Amino acid sequence: MNGLSLFSGIGGLDLAFEWAGGKVKAMCEIEPYCQKVLRKHWPHVPLFEDIRELRSADVGKVDIIYGGFPCQPFSVAGNRKGQDDDRYLWPEFSKLVSEIKPRWVLAENVPGILRIAADDVCSDLERQGYCVGICDFEAAAVGAKHRRERIFFVAHSGRSLRQRGFEQRTLRDEIERGTAYQPERPSCSPAPYSDSKRCEEQRESIKLPETHAAFGCCGWWESEPRMDRTSHGISYRVDRLRALVNAVVPQQAYPVFKAIKEADDNAEAI
Repeated sequence: MNGLSLFSGIGGLDLAFEWAGGKVKAMCEIEPYCQKVLRKHWPHVPLFEDIRELRSADVGKVDIIYGGFPCQPFSVAGNRKGQDDDRYLWPEFSKLVSEIKPRWVLAENVPGILRIAADDVCSDLERQGYCVGICDFEAAAVGAKHRRERIFFVAHSGRSLRQRGFEQRTLRDEIERGTAYQPERPSCSPAPYSDSKRCEEQRESIKLPETHAAFGCCGWWESEPRMDRTSHGISYRVDRLRALVNAVVPQQAYPVFKAIKEADDNAEAI
């Protein structure tokens, strides 16, 4: 499965996609610092700068388009102007979906989008012939010491899958069948975050590739530097903080990509 990554940031979703067995065919990111990070870690992947100038001919055919379009129009930290915000770029995302027509679409954003623009996202995709579902996963469910709740819109081309004998199977079916890991909603108590046994169980459930397995446990979060170090001359300090704030925790998105990949593979096998 190959994919087009939009609003790539520093590659959080891209790591999760690759862990699930996907191959990143192209990326699109406008922030200069994030571009440096992407070029370092994905040097051979074409990187486009502005989604408003990106066309299907630049990318070609892909199996999935995924990305987290800007959250500022929906975030509680902003004015929540929604469609009236200049940074409301879902229409650009939707336009590329319409042009390229991938089998799958994954769009990520903050919970505030549910009140402001979720209907637009679902309606746009459904008008293009996609079946759409919504998943809500938190970084806390994979061992992080913060919630970082994220909404994932997952859509597949129902017609394409039905033609291959996949009429009744959906992403939710895959999760409920146990072929994909669905994190439990964390308790408000801090206990789960410090419970190494719980984290180990989560890591085993997620089944990350061996080279990344340690990322799913509490030990990885414990090794993060304290924030007070950021005031002692770290290069690109502001850019790094902005990139991290906007990023998606890869482990958080991995179960969604894993379910998509398994559903797609099963459809091809029928």
